[in-house]
Amino acid sequence: MSEKKGQLFGVSLFMLSIGFIITYGYLLFFTSYWVLVSKITLFLLVTLAFGILAWVGLSMVEASNKVPLEQVKSEIEKEIFGGEDE
Repeated sequence: MSEKKGQLFGVSLFMLSIGFIITYGYLLFFTSYWVLVSKITLFLLVTLAFGILAWVGLSMVEASNKVPLEQVKSEIEKEIFGGEDE
């Protein structure tokens, strides 16, 4: 991405974020929709938190370690402290 395009993209992100913050604050504090906005916000935060936990759990399941932990530990100890081979 060229420098000009990167700067334009950065300014766009900045303006979009500021616009969202102002709109969110207005809806939350100055309209009768504050309960709905609060519920949606809480739902999204909880969904994000538990979605990340689910992703971490899935990653742990998929990353099956086929080498026993004791073997890995002994190989690391050999490399660090020198093994019988040296």
